[in-house]
Amino acid sequence: MQREPLLLVLDSCVAGRWRARLGPRAWCVLEVLAATAPAGAGLVDVACSSRSVAAQLGVSRDSAARSLRVLIDTGLVTRAVCRDDATGRFGAATYRVDVAAAGLRVVTASHLAAPANPVADARPRTPPDARQPSLFH
Repeated sequence: MQREPLLLVLDSCVAGRWRARLGPRAWCVLEVLAATAPAGAGLVDVACSSRSVAAQLGVSRDSAARSLRVLIDTGLVTRAVCRDDATGRFGAATYRVDVAAAGLRVVTASHLAAPANPVADARPRTPPDARQPSLFH
């Protein structure tokens, strides 16, 4: 069964302020993290590394790590490190992303395709007057 496409929607007022504060690279990292959220989630836990984020954006690992640090410093993202008690090895980091606070929302494609006002959208459209001049006639 094919999964329904998800879309990242932003509240231009809230997201615009964050985008200006974070800068373009950190904003793109935030989008990469937020895009993993299920539809309707306000908070999402993402298990990834700065290397995997860098690969998705086509930037260096250090650049992605700096951007993650910017997101953590602003409070939009928190980091949890998993360490194996037996071996002492660190596992993949998990980042908790506050998608809603950033002005972002993940929705299904069918959610946006649904008319906002079904009654108004169901009204029959008045055909254009045939005698009205057209650019193509």
